[in-house]
This record gives sequence, structure tokens and C-alpha cells, in this order.
Amino acid sequence: MKNISKDFIKDLFKDRQYIWLFILITLSSLVLFVYLLLSVETSDIKTINRYAGVGDIHFYRDVWWYFYGLAIFSVIAGLSHIAMMTKLIANERRNLGIFVGMLFFLVIFVAMVYVNSVLRLNYNG
Repeated sequence: MKNISKDFIKDLFKDRQYIWLFILITLSSLVLFVYLLLSVETSDIKTINRYAGVGDIHFYRDVWWYFYGLAIFSVIAGLSHIAMMTKLIANERRNLGIFVGMLFFLVIFVAMVYVNSVLRLNYNG
């Protein structure tokens, strides 16, 4: 069992596309995490944290530390995509694993657009 794991890890580190995706996913999730931690300002009043185009109320307010949940989401999304990529490559579905890794950037892009729009509403930045 140990030999199989060591051989798989060695083979994994020989795959340049996987390594680049691993590095980019890790960096982008950490960048969003740090950006959110530095952008959130404390407030005694409830801040806008969601916008919906449907319903009577378009702006939903909640406590300011709600944004820390989004920061944690970026790290969890990055780790889960890396885990899925690794599992698919281990099951000899390399192309699907690389595709799942690239889908992460779509998830992070949507999260960044959402975060920027809501932060701009709150802090006029």
C-alpha cells in the first residue's frame, strides 16, 4: 500500500499540467481569502451582504462578519477541487480531473464578481 501511494505521488508530481493547476488553484483561493479578510470593515449596523433580483426586498442585510464565511468558502472550494482532481487522476480519468480543476476558476470568478459588487454597495469602494 505504501509503495502504491509513493508511486502515485511521484507520478503526480511528474504531471506538469496538474502541478500548475494545483499551484494556481491554491494561489487564487488564498488571494480571494486574503482580499476578503482585508476588505471587510467592522460595523455596528447591519451591512448589505446579498443582492437578489427577485422579491420585494432586493438588498438583504446581515452582520458584517458574514463575509468571513465567503473567505472560508474560497479555501474550501480550492481544497475540494484539488481533492477531486487528485481522485480523478488516481482513477485514470486525467482529462476529467483537469477539467474539474479548470472549473474552479469559473467558481472563483463568480465569487469575485459577487464579492466585489456587494462590497462596493457596502463600503462605496
